[in-house]
Amino acid sequence: MPEQQERKKSQEGDVIAYIDAANLDKGIKALGWKIHHKKFRSWLRQKFGVTEAHFFIGLIPEHARFYTALQRIGFQLIFKEVLYTKNGTAKGNCDAELVLHAVRDVYERKMSHAILVTS
Repeated sequence: MPEQQERKKSQEGDVIAYIDAANLDKGIKALGWKIHHKKFRSWLRQKFGVTEAHFFIGLIPEHARFYTALQRIGFQLIFKEVLYTKNGTAKGNCDAELVLHAVRDVYERKMSHAILVTS
């Protein structure tokens, strides 16, 4: 596959964040807070030295502007097909995809540390 190009091996200090967007959103809302994604990305960089922030999110075409904004502030979006429950609730189910990416990156030595943001 063309998108599977050989990457350089991790250099000391490479840190990748793996973020489950739905679980982050639910957790923040449960606390009664609102998330400021730009500040969150900056905090990940400053606090943990995150060089890449992978944002796992369900793909809903109506949210295209939001996705573009996330990419502009430094998130690398990884989309998952959205399924809808009987009551019409969107379900992206990104958990397994997040785990597979993280394990692959560990195996391929693309990082020295990982930050997981999920439930």
